[in-house]
Amino acid sequence: MTEITAEKNLLGRKLSITGHADRTEDMTSGNLICAALSILTQTMAENLLSAEDEGRADIITLDLHSGEALMDYITDDDSVNSAFDAMMTGFALLAERYPETVRVSSALLPEVQGNVDLCRFDGEDVAAPEKGAEQTPEVQPESGEQHFLSKVKQLKSENNARQSRILDAVAERYGLRRGDLNALEDAVNRERGEHTLETMLGRWRGQESAVKELYPSFDLKAALCDRDFFSLLYKGLDLRSAYELVHREELLRSAMEYAAKISHDMTAGQLARSGLRTREGALSDGEPAEHKPAALTKKQRSELIRRAERGERIKL
Repeated sequence: MTEITAEKNLLGRKLSITGHADRTEDMTSGNLICAALSILTQTMAENLLSAEDEGRADIITLDLHSGEALMDYITDDDSVNSAFDAMMTGFALLAERYPETVRVSSALLPEVQGNVDLCRFDGEDVAAPEKGAEQTPEVQPESGEQHFLSKVKQLKSENNARQSRILDAVAERYGLRRGDLNALEDAVNRERGEHTLETMLGRWRGQESAVKELYPSFDLKAALCDRDFFSLLYKGLDLRSAYELVHREELLRSAMEYAAKISHDMTAGQLARSGLRTREGALSDGEPAEHKPAALTKKQRSELIRRAERGERIKL
C-alpha cells in the first residue's frame, strides 16, 4: 500500500509518500500504478528544481528514494502550486481507481470523476468501424489526467529549450562549437582547477617579488588577511592592482608628500645656485662696505639701510 499525504506549508506545499505499489492480481495494473506514481512524483521534483533555478521557489526538502518521497517548498508563484495541485489530481485518480493499492490523505485532494481507465494506455487495439458506417468524429473533453500530461509535456519542452540555450551560451563563452559537450566539460573542469585556492596561491606568490620591488613593505601573508584584498584577488585581479586599489588613499598621500619634498629641495637648490637666497642676519658673516662712512653718498647710504633691514649685517 502506498500512503500519500499532502498539506499546505506557508506559501507552498508539503508532500510525503511512503510504501510501495504492491502487485495486484492483474500484473499489468500493478505495473501501471507503480509507473504512474513514479512519473508523477519525479515530474513534480523536476518542476521544483527548475522553479528554484529560476527564482520562483525555495526548496526546503527534496528527497526521493525507492518507496519514499519527501517534498517541502515555499513559493509566491501560483504556477508552481498549480503544478503541485495537478500532481495531486493524478494521485486522486489512482486512489479512486485502485483503492486497495493507493491511499491519499490530504485536504488538498481534488474531487475526481473516477472514470479514467489507465489500461487504455496498454496498447490494445481498438475495434475498427464497419465499412460503410458513417464515421462521426467525437470530441472528448480533456480530462484532468490529460491536462496534467499536457502540462508535463509543455514543462519538459520548456526545460529542454532552456538547457539548450544555457549550453549554447557557455559554449560561446569558451569559444567552442555548439553541442560539443566533451570539450565543454573539459573547459569547465580546467577553469575550475584554475580557481582552486592552491593554484591561486601559487600564482600570487609568483607575483609577490615584483610587488615588493615597488613596495618594499608589502607582505603577502599579512595582506591576505584583508577581506577586500582577498576578494579582489579571488575575482581575478593581479596582486599589484589589488594592492594599489585597496591602499590607494595611503599610496596617494605618500606620493603627494614625496612630490612636495622633491619640489622643496629643488626650489632651495635653485635659489642657492642663483645667489637669490636671503641671508639670515644672525647667521651670516656680513660684508664690509666698499667705502668709509664719511665718503658714502646718499644713494649708497640708502642702499646699506635697505640691506640692513633685510637682515644683512653691514661692517663699516
